[in-house]
Parts: sequence; C-alpha cells; structure tokens
Amino acid sequence: MRTPEVKMPAPRHAATPPLVAELAAALTRGPGAPVDVVGGTGGFAGLVLAHLRQAVAHPLVVVVPDDARAAVVEDGIDFFTGGVHADGDAPPREAVQVLGPLDHVPFQGMSPSRLQVMERVTTLFRAVHGLDLDVLVVSAGALIDRVIPRDTLEAAAFFVERGEALSIERLAGFLAATGYHRVPSVEDPGTFAVRGGIIDVFSPLDDAPVRIELWGDEVDTLKFFDPVTQRTTHTVERAAFGPARDVLFTRDAIAHAKRAITALADQRDVPTSRISALLDDVDAGVLAVGMEDLLPLFHARLDTLFEIAWPDAMWLVEEPERCFEAIRDRWADLNARAERRLDTPGELALPATALFAPPEETISELGRRMAARLMPFEIAEPGLERATFRFRVDDNADVRRDIEAAMRDGMEHVLASLTARVKGWRERGLAVVACAHSVGGVERLEGLVRHYGVKVTRHDGPLRLSDLPRLAAEAADLHLFLGAPGQGFRAEGLGLVLLDETEILGKPPRRKRRRYQVPPEQALQSWRDLTANDHVVHLQHGIGRYLGLDKDIRQGIETDFVVIEYAEGNKLYVPVEKLHLVSKHSAASDHPVSLDKLGGAGWQRTSKRVKKAVRDIADKLLRIYAERAAREGFAFSPPDEYFHRFEAGFPYDETPDQTRAIRDSLADMQKPRPMDRLVCGDVGFGKTEVAMRAAFKAVLDGKQVAVLVPTQVLAEQHRLSFERRFEGFPVTVDSVSGMKTTAQQNQVLDRAARGTLDIVIGTHRLLSKDVKFKQLGLLVVDEEHRFGVAHKERLKRYRATIDVLTLTATPIPRTLHLSMMGIRDITLIQTPPVDRLPIRTLVAQPNEEIITESIRRELGRGGQVYFVHNRVEDIAKQAELIRRLVPEARIVVGHGQMPPGLLEKVMMKFVSGQANVLVCTTIIESGIDIPTANTMLINRADRFGLAQLYQLRGRVGRSSERAYCYLLIPSPANLAGDAKERIAAIQRFSELGSGFSVASHDLDIRGAGDILGADQAGNIDAVGYDAYMDLLRHAIDEVRAEKAGEPAPSDLDPELKIGVEGRIPEAWLPDTTLRLRLYRDLAAAGDVDALLEVLSGAVDRYGRAPEPVKNLVDLMAIKLEARALGIKSVVYNPTLLTFALTDLGPFDGPTIAAIMNAPDHRFRVTPDLRLVRPVERAEWTAGLDVVREALRWLGNFVSRKRSAAAAPTLRRLPG
Repeated sequence: MRTPEVKMPAPRHAATPPLVAELAAALTRGPGAPVDVVGGTGGFAGLVLAHLRQAVAHPLVVVVPDDARAAVVEDGIDFFTGGVHADGDAPPREAVQVLGPLDHVPFQGMSPSRLQVMERVTTLFRAVHGLDLDVLVVSAGALIDRVIPRDTLEAAAFFVERGEALSIERLAGFLAATGYHRVPSVEDPGTFAVRGGIIDVFSPLDDAPVRIELWGDEVDTLKFFDPVTQRTTHTVERAAFGPARDVLFTRDAIAHAKRAITALADQRDVPTSRISALLDDVDAGVLAVGMEDLLPLFHARLDTLFEIAWPDAMWLVEEPERCFEAIRDRWADLNARAERRLDTPGELALPATALFAPPEETISELGRRMAARLMPFEIAEPGLERATFRFRVDDNADVRRDIEAAMRDGMEHVLASLTARVKGWRERGLAVVACAHSVGGVERLEGLVRHYGVKVTRHDGPLRLSDLPRLAAEAADLHLFLGAPGQGFRAEGLGLVLLDETEILGKPPRRKRRRYQVPPEQALQSWRDLTANDHVVHLQHGIGRYLGLDKDIRQGIETDFVVIEYAEGNKLYVPVEKLHLVSKHSAASDHPVSLDKLGGAGWQRTSKRVKKAVRDIADKLLRIYAERAAREGFAFSPPDEYFHRFEAGFPYDETPDQTRAIRDSLADMQKPRPMDRLVCGDVGFGKTEVAMRAAFKAVLDGKQVAVLVPTQVLAEQHRLSFERRFEGFPVTVDSVSGMKTTAQQNQVLDRAARGTLDIVIGTHRLLSKDVKFKQLGLLVVDEEHRFGVAHKERLKRYRATIDVLTLTATPIPRTLHLSMMGIRDITLIQTPPVDRLPIRTLVAQPNEEIITESIRRELGRGGQVYFVHNRVEDIAKQAELIRRLVPEARIVVGHGQMPPGLLEKVMMKFVSGQANVLVCTTIIESGIDIPTANTMLINRADRFGLAQLYQLRGRVGRSSERAYCYLLIPSPANLAGDAKERIAAIQRFSELGSGFSVASHDLDIRGAGDILGADQAGNIDAVGYDAYMDLLRHAIDEVRAEKAGEPAPSDLDPELKIGVEGRIPEAWLPDTTLRLRLYRDLAAAGDVDALLEVLSGAVDRYGRAPEPVKNLVDLMAIKLEARALGIKSVVYNPTLLTFALTDLGPFDGPTIAAIMNAPDHRFRVTPDLRLVRPVERAEWTAGLDVVREALRWLGNFVSRKRSAAAAPTLRRLPG
C-alpha cells in the first residue's frame, strides 16, 4: 500500500495546513480509490473540512453515521469557516446545512413537523439552485429517502426583481400551491399576505420576511422587514421563493395525484367514502393528515439526494461501515412498517420502495461517489493501494474525566487539573484556546480560571490558524473565543489546543435553535383585535357588544365609526379618534356578561366602585413599598470564587432574562433592607435555578433557607432537584411533607432548629408556630397565590425581617409590570432556555402501532410519557390498552375525581420515576416540571380548544431533549364543526411560537389577580381586564403625583369638530382587523412623536398614505396639542376657529387678559371661556394650517408669559 509522506509539516502555524492542501490535490486528481483521512477526531474534522472547502473548487457532501455527529460536524465547519475567510468576507450562515431523516414514523397516517419539512425542502431547493449552500452534512439514514424530484424543484421557483413587471395574482397562486399559508399579517416562515399593491412573504430561504411594493404592475421596492414590529429593515434588488413543503398542489400535481389515488384505491379496495373525502381535499389544496405518505402519487417519479446534489460534488464519508449499518437498520425498520400497513385491508398504502430506496442500491451508489473516507484509525487492506493522510490529533476526553473525578471526590479546586494542563501546554509553546457558546459562557469561563492564576485574553473575532503564532507568543495562558466548534481537540502539529466549554463545564452539546420566535407581546396584540359580537367596554358607557366598523357621512365628511350595541338594542357610534376609550372585555371568570343600558346609572355605579378600589390598591402598594424601604435587614456578601464554582455547575446557558433575575435577586440580598422580589416565568424557564443561586449565597453566609411550596408533590420534586444541584457542595437539604412519617418530619424540624440543616423544603407545615430556625435568612415561596389567607398573613410577618424571593409560573401582564415599576420588585423571565428545542407536534389518526411506537421510543431513552384522555368513565380502559401494548411500561392513572391524597401519591410516583407512563385527564399539575417527561399523546385532540392544547403541550419539552406531542384525531372526514380548521391551526402553529394568544391572555388575567390580590377578580370581571389596567395605571400615576406635590395627570379628552375627512380608506387597507388595529394604535399614541412613529410604520407596511390618512394623523396631533393646553374642544369651520378653555390649563384670568392685549392676537374671548378667531377664505382652503398655527401661537404665548418650558411644537406631518 502506497502512503505519502504525511508528517505534520513545519512551520507548525501555517495559515492553511499544508496536509489539507495535499489532500485537496489528491481529491481533485480524478477518479480512483477513495483516499483515507485518518485522525480527524472530535471537532478537528470541522477544521479540515472548512479548509478543504476553500481548497477545492467543488461543493462538499459529508456523510456521517447519525444526527448527533452531523450537528458536531456542522458546528465545526461553521466555526472554522469564520477563520478561513478574510475579514468581512465570511459566507452566509446557510452555506453549511444538515440534511437528516424526517423525525416522524411513516406508514401510520401521521404528518411530520411542518417546520422540519420546510427546512428540509428549503435545503434541497438551495442545492438545486445554487443558493448560498456549498457544504451539505448528511445523516446516513437520510440517503434512502425519496424526495421531491429535481425537475420539480427547478420549476417550483419564483424570482422577483426590482423594476420588473409582477402579477400579484400569479405570485399568490404560486405560494398557495407550494405550501405557504395566506394570513392577514406575516409573522412566521411559510406565510404570505396581500394588501392592495403590497405583498409580504416569509420565505424559509430567508431569516426575515420580504415586502414587495408595486407601482402599477412594476416592482417598486423590495425590503426585508422585522416580523415583530412589521417595520422594514433594508432594501434588496432580488428575492427568491421556493416551496414550503414537498406535497405541491399545482394543477399538474393535483391531476396526477387524483388519477394515482383512484387507481391505488381500486387496487387496495379502499372504501369510496374515504377516497371521496381525500380527493375533495386534494382538489381544494388541503394537506390532510398523513397525506405526506402519498408523496409518490403527486409526482411521476421521486429522486434521492444523489440526483438532487450538485453533479460535481465531492462526497466524503465518515466511518463508512457505520454509515452502511445506519442505512440498513433504517431500511429494515421502515420496510417492516410498510409491510404491516400493506397487510391491513382497505388502507391506502404504498410499499417501502415507493418512499425509500433499497439499502444495497443506496450503499452501492454512495461507494461509487465516495472520494474520501474519514476514519478514526487506519485499517490495513492488503492488495489495495490507497492514499492515506494521517492527522495526529487527540481528543479532550481525559480533561473532562479529571474534572468529573475531582467533583465526585468533593475536591475544593475542581479545575486544578485543567489549569495544570494549560500551563504544561504553554510551556511546550502551544496556543491554548477555549470556546464558549454564548457571551455569558465566555464571562463564566473567564471568571472560573482567573481564580487559579490563569492569564486570560478575550477575542471578539474568529479563530484563524494564521493567528496561532501570535497567540502562542502572547503572555496569556488561555485565549477565549465566542463560538461552538462542536468538540475540542489537541493538534500539536498545528500548535493548537482547542477546548469546548462542554469539556470544562460538562454542559450538553449545543442544539440548533429556530431562527425566529414570536415574543409574547406579539401574540397578545392579535388577541386584543376585535371581531364581530365580542364584548367590549367603553370607559364612559360600559359593557356593550361590538358590531363592526361602519362609515357614515356627517356634515358632508365621510367618517369611520365603531358600532357598539347596548341593552334594549340601543347603539353607540364611537368616532375612531375616540377608540382609546374602547377595549375588549375579558374577565377572570366564565360568568355570562350582561350588556349595560346606554345612559343608565348601572355603569356609573360600577365604574365609581372600581375606581375607588384601584385607588385604594395604589395607595396600599405605594405605602408598603415605602415601609419596606425603611426596614433594616441582613446584607449578604458579594459572590466569591466558591459561588462562581457553583454557578459553573449549571448545565445550561442562562437566558438573558434568567441572568437578569439572578443579578437582581443577588443585588437585593446585598442591600441592608429585606428583599421582597417576585420572579415570574413559565414552568421550565429557569426560576428554580434563580432560587438555588440565592439559596447558595445565603448558605455561604451562614444563613438557613426555607422553600415553601403549595403541594407535597412539589415539595418532593424540589427536594430531588435541590439535592442534585447541590451535589458536591457542603449544603444539606431535606423536606417536610406528608410523604414522610411524623417522626421523620420532627427529625427534619429538629435539625432546622439546631442549625444543622441548611435548606428545608416543605408545604404550609413550615408556617406552623412550632417550626423554628436557628438562622433563617431567606424564604423562597413558590406559587404564593395557591396559599390560603392565614398562610399569607404569616408570610407578611416573615417579609418584615428576612429576604423573601417569590416564584410564580403565572405570567405577569407586561402592562401591569410597567405600572408597578418602583412599587413592587418584579423580574420577568419570558425567554425559553437556550438549549430548549421546539416540541415536535405530530397529528395522527390513532392506532395501536403509533401508541406503541411513541411510548417505546420515549421509554427507550429513559424518559416518561403522558397519555391524556379526558373521559374519566373509560380512562381505565385506555390504561389497560397501553398495558397490553407496552407491557414493560410502569403505568399509573390520575384524574380529578380521585381523593386528593390518592392523586398526590399517583403524581408522586410519576415525579419520582417509579412510574414512567401517566394516563390522566387534563389535571396535569401545571406547577410540576418533569424534565424526563418528553412525550405526550392527547387522545381525541379535536375535542380540545387551542388554548387548552397549548397548555397541555407545555408539560413536555422542559429539557434539552427533543419532545414529542402526538395529537390523535379521527379521520379528517369524520371531524365535526370547526375541528378541521382547529387541527390545521395546530399544525401551522405547532412550533412557530404564535397562535395561542388566548391562553396567554387568560393567564394575564390570573397574573393580575396574583399581584393585586384575589379580591380584585370581581372588579376585573366588572369592567374587563384592559379597562381595569387603564384605571389602575391612572390611579398609580395620581397617587405618585400627589406624594411628589405635582399636579395630577389630566384625563382631558378634547372634542374635535373639524370639517376634513380623516379616516383609513378600505382601498388602502382592506383588512378590517388591521384597519381597526391601526386606528387603535393612533388613538393610543401619547405624544406627537409616538403618532408620527405609528404613521411611519403604517406607510412602511401598507404603502404611501392617502390624504385622508394624513388628515387623520393631523387631527390626532391637534387633539394632543389641545390636551396639553387644557383645551376641551376645537371647532373649525369656514368662518370661525373656536377653542373651549378649561381651568385644567394655563389660561387663568391674567393670561387671557394678556392675550387680549397682545398686539398680534386675532382672538376674542366669550363669557363661557371660549377663544374665537375669524377664518378667511384663503385660510380655509389651506386646510389645517390655521388650527396648527393658532395652537402654536397660544403655546408660545403661554410659554413666554410663564417663563416655563416651551410648549410642545406642532409639526407638519410629512407627505
């Protein structure tokens, strides 16, 4: 066997390893036996491939044994690609993509994840069209997949260029046929919206949606925009759109599918009723559940990746034998499933070969294309001459082993072995580089190693091999870079030791995250949109029913009105400029809402009562805050090295919100007054870690910690969590709950009293008078709203002397949070953990194979399963079914009709892991966080509402493991009412982070009650949530102003009677919901700047504003200026301009007299305090200039007279 000279050449620090250049030369010499690349261990393969992609003029296809290795290789190529390119010349992030098998089980009537299908089709489209992709990392099992054919992908492309003609109808038809959903407002990938001459499209090819604006039939502008703010960001000259799924509904595909489905149905004796429903769906362009299994019927043929990939691609295979084994294993599994399906009579089933290529055919084709084998070690093959390139590289497994051993042995300096190694490597002249996946990770690594005397330098740019000589020559022992190389390695021939943060901190490998997530505020905006027959609240007239947006001609001017119906059929027409007085009515209870009588006294009484209640609350909140600020408490010390070591043991990257919560609570603890902080965030978003950091700080300073929880199940769960987290640290943890005998409880309490127990976790038993602590310094309260009044009174006494940290999973409304700033210390955790993966939501028709497969898959990885069946009467039958299908499962059954003690025991068995399948109704405990429960099956999901499904689904996916939620529904033909639309919505929003705003708003109402007190629920019900929040904000501002000796904020709402058309024409914005939303945003603007910002956003989104829209904004600006001057009405007609004054403004007697004496004034004053100015014909034709000028003159006059700050200046709005 011929082997070239492969010693790692000198100089050691070459910019591109010469051996890689040799390898590139060997690969490009032409066909022959594949070359062997030996020793590309860990993340070093990424370095080799990153440099190889630059050295060969061919795209690369890298085949690896499994998905996990694919992620590591992708990370490595990404990381080192940044260092291969010149500054500012790095390729786009999409240039390296992973292609893996779809994460679902075919041949079972189940639909795969829409997002995963979208990403996969997009990757194939990029390869076919050469769009920003030159390295494809393929999990071997995916090679057998038959995919949408190359010629279809070539044809299914739509390119839009600036300056070219475009038919909106043709583009909309293309998008609908290729899997995009048409929506009113584009927020998620795979959606589009049409508004007049503007079309918004969120192509999965891009990180953001694009807005196409036409001028006539020509593309005038192409701009990317932010899907949250809807504001454009930058202009492009060209946009490309490809399919969003592989089942296309083009005219040819529909005709082909109908013929093929009918023929297969005849062959398989499928009932006519089922086929008729399926053909109707195909005709209507509806992707029915499980239709993806019929992909071969939509195309004349399917291709594999071998046909899709670039013809000149260079194929490199890592560990070929393992890849071949993965291919054979996947085929065996899929073929067995297909045969079982074919054996079921009356099923529209296809053989495995229709959807997947046979393994030997695939392996043969892969062997024919293979240019190089990436091997962990050399394999002798007598008689075969093969070029071999050896890289002498070691992995860092021993580094992690030593750190784990030190932690097990309870050593104080767990990183001592690492720092000793670093010094040894530096003595040998090597550059030592550590990589963290986040900015927080960089700071943590730096803080940890500095305590060991290691000199650290942080770097902002990419790691380049050409920089290694400089790094090695610097005085720093360790160089910190931001990035994820996949895995570390030691390549002494290059003079480099690379450490990944997972090898130091023991964190799980980085997972790929979705590129975009809708924030909670965005979801709430859509909830507050009004639809016909919604109950609304008018602050002056009470609760009515919204009938719609109407227009009418008043005094010759066309005007829009919101129509509200009250009791006895009376109607109120609210001008759009008064829309700030109207809000959607939402209540904390399910009681029916009764309409108020228009002009009746009932609403006035209710309003008066609620206003008094919110005023009392505002007073109480501000008084409590002032009292707490004056108290003396214990000031804890700042965090030290030992605390940072505890921080480093957290196995995840903190989210920005979580970091803020930790920082806030530690800062509070260091102050001399007692802490009283509320940390609010969904279950699994990291609140417990915030409490654990605070608890550890308290224990380090010699104090004890009590953790109070509402249920025994939670007490035991927290005990297990705290014990795991404090393992290896000298902290003692125990619990007091009904799960322990009385003797055991007394023993725990005795240790607490003697001070030998650091952290005690328990239910309300901890609040009993006989419970004593020797040095209690911190109380952590979980879900305080679930405790009774007596317990809360006891908690108040604790708050007077010790630090209290309260945790809640109930969202605190953002509006309430802003109002409470400076009154209650609240930290919101709204971002999910960095390693949290989207939940795969799969819709399927229930059958025994799906139930068996999904449960066994979860149990096989050591996890737990929820099976939700919401009928108590036959829930035992479901448990028996699962027992028969999965005999190895440890099953418990739980439902709300059980005695509380028995239900708690059932839940405790599941929490502790004694049981691994919980068959239950919807009583799943919302506060319980079980990271190992990552599969849920919801039986008859069509009977649940969207909000209920969202909350149920949220019980899984609480760790870095991929979670699955199976929505089991009957055949689509049998779905009743709007269930089909609901299921379609579930599929669409399964992973896109929006669409469930009703759930979040319901929780907002509950959160308001938690903060303000349960007694406020009745007041929230009486006036509706939004109106209540408005009243509370106003009351707080009022009390604050009084205490500061300032004038109370004005609630003056000037009346305008101005004869110009100010409205939003339907021709400019046809969608009623969006039109109403824009009216609401304009009415809510607090000043002229905010008003102009709303207008600017609308122009950006909907195109040039017509004259009535500009007039409307002008009128709103005049109203704001009049309010600032205390003017209660403005009347403007062809002869007179009249301002009605109030005593709220600056116009007292002397000021009015001074105005009358001013030489340039044109006003006269009437006995009823009105300033009247004549209007000339020429002035009337100039529009609103006269009104603006008169207000400006008055504002300037008052300013000069009072020598006060300049009055707000009216600006002419841009045309």
